[in-house]
Amino acid sequence: MGGRPCGFRPLPKRLRDGIPVGSPPRSGAAARHAAGLCLQCTHRQRIQALLGEAVDLAVAVRADLDDPDDAARLTERCAADTEALLTKVSQHGDSRPELQSFTEREAADRILAERRTSALKRLPRSEEADAEAAAVYEMVLRRHPTAH
Repeated sequence: MGGRPCGFRPLPKRLRDGIPVGSPPRSGAAARHAAGLCLQCTHRQRIQALLGEAVDLAVAVRADLDDPDDAARLTERCAADTEALLTKVSQHGDSRPELQSFTEREAADRILAERRTSALKRLPRSEEADAEAAAVYEMVLRRHPTAH
């Protein structure tokens, strides 16, 4: 088991990289990204990265980033809520254990996509965005006084 996050034993390298056993060893990005983990571990590692990004997006949009305590509290609460959402969403998928990590990864991808969409919708409504738009508009008027 050797310290793997999920306890799965890694497959032989050629199988782990999706290459038939008789093929020559492979190098390149795909082999480097596998990092010696089995498929389930690789999915779980990616799921954690996706969820971390989803939490960061939610906190960036909602928290007072000038208050580190507020940001930390919101990050903790959002991380717990995101984990609960992942659990709830992935329970509706295929219940076969060998597909669970894949189902969770798809759910994590959807959660991140929804959070990204929500953050982008909020961006144009922020005070910072309004101030930036006004500054750009004034700059354009200074450079091209007849462009109203």
